[in-house]
Amino acid sequence: IPAGALVFRSGEKVMVAEKEVVNESVLLMGEDIQMLGTVKGNLIAFGGRILVEGKVGGAIIAGGGDLTILGQCHSAVIGGGRVIINSTIKSDLIVGGGKVIIDDGAQIGKDVFLGCGEGELAGKIWEDLRAAAGTLKLLPGAYIKGNLKYSSGRTEIDAGATIKGNIHIIDHPETRKAAGYFLAFAVTKEIIATIALIIIGLLMLRYFPNQVRMVTNR
Repeated sequence: IPAGALVFRSGEKVMVAEKEVVNESVLLMGEDIQMLGTVKGNLIAFGGRILVEGKVGGAIIAGGGDLTILGQCHSAVIGGGRVIINSTIKSDLIVGGGKVIIDDGAQIGKDVFLGCGEGELAGKIWEDLRAAAGTLKLLPGAYIKGNLKYSSGRTEIDAGATIKGNIHIIDHPETRKAAGYFLAFAVTKEIIATIALIIIGLLMLRYFPNQVRMVTNR
């Protein structure tokens, strides 16, 4: 495979095995996706259920119904019906969904941009958190080194949460409406995921036919 090529795997169940090392970027598409090994490039994944436990040298770009991100990566753009993040992300995190949990083991090196119906933060953010949510909860142990800038219909900040910077509350109907869009996304996630799979697959085959290694799991 030429340097910079993209490895493409699709099927009902798609996997990068625990001890497997992929030197290129990877595109995974399927109903059940598991990335347990090492991807030295970027990881792009679209499917029903996505689990990332391995290490990604570049960015994670993922969308689907139920996403659990436990491994390491440089940065991440993630959207889904239910999203759990309990990983180390060196740079920025952009995440949206019906329900988003940034768990107590999460370490985000820079900014977090969050849009969701319901959001929970228990992890650590080393720069700013900017959020639009129907409900936003900062749980015990949550830590924001920078500023918190948010709009939400209901906000709960536990006494055990730490915000080192300033708190800016944005009371704007359009911002709150955006959070509702992410909640609606949770309902229509399967349709969106299917459309995304078709579009990306066609684009890859059309514009990069010689740079895609295709592996179909039956």
